[in-house]
Amino acid sequence: MQKLIKNLSYIWNKFKNERKSFWDELEEQMVISDISINTASRILEEVKDYVYRENINNLEKVRFSLKQQIIEILKSNGDSKLNISSRPPTVFLIVGVNGVGKTTAIAKLANMFKKNGKKVL
Repeated sequence: MQKLIKNLSYIWNKFKNERKSFWDELEEQMVISDISINTASRILEEVKDYVYRENINNLEKVRFSLKQQIIEILKSNGDSKLNISSRPPTVFLIVGVNGVGKTTAIAKLANMFKKNGKKVL
């Protein structure tokens, strides 16, 4: 997400001069950042509504709105509980592209399980 927010600076001139091109490029950057096209479209609709409703011409406000929309989706996306098997072992499949923090997330999960008295392999 940080990369996406940073890339917004590079396309900002298009926001000032050519809005359609800005929104198209922002959507492309979101998809490149591994946000699905459906989710990117949903986020963009919310951000566009805010920008046009409030007549926003400030990059920081656009960034803030984009960040808030992404956070809302991440917070509200279904049940966040981990399903632990009643019969060990419980196996988790962790997927993602290179450099997104899979190993770090696994280490944090392992630490949490150990603190809760679970055995980690």
